[in-house]
Amino acid sequence: MFKFFKKGNKEPESTSIEDLPWGVPVKRKLTKKEEAAELEEELMIERRSKERRDMYRPLGKERIFKDPQGRRLVLRVEDSMGVQTGSSPVFLVVFWGTHELAHLKADLQNQALKLLDYHTESDYVGWGLSAELLGEVERLAQAKGAKELCATLLTPQADWETTLFTQLGYQLRGSELVKLL
Repeated sequence: MFKFFKKGNKEPESTSIEDLPWGVPVKRKLTKKEEAAELEEELMIERRSKERRDMYRPLGKERIFKDPQGRRLVLRVEDSMGVQTGSSPVFLVVFWGTHELAHLKADLQNQALKLLDYHTESDYVGWGLSAELLGEVERLAQAKGAKELCATLLTPQADWETTLFTQLGYQLRGSELVKLL
């Protein structure tokens, strides 16, 4: 009869969308108008982020992909092969807006594309960024005519490194992981 007098029958308070941190995927029903407005805002944020990246980074080709949670991330390939610079000839970076989440440096040496350095920020491990970077560097190596990809183990005891690379088709050869193209 008077259910509002009962204790413990309260509904848990839900967090409003405004209280969630930026970028947290939210599953909710949207009207077509809300969906169009949200898409427009997302495109505007991506455009501004690209302008900012172009201001502070070397020019590169960008490709948008989604991680398993549905976040729109940008993979940028800064290829300076043939250009005399002090930096590595190929630099791949994954951005979320203007925030760098992961990167990979590579150099073409004797028909082999050598991976010099690769790093994923610790908060973003498990987002599938390493596999996305390695897939993109493999496509780039094939386009450059490389016969193999070589990755020197950064830390010889890192099982995660060996596991990741072997899952993607690399084979252990000494202190290097090699994938024939």
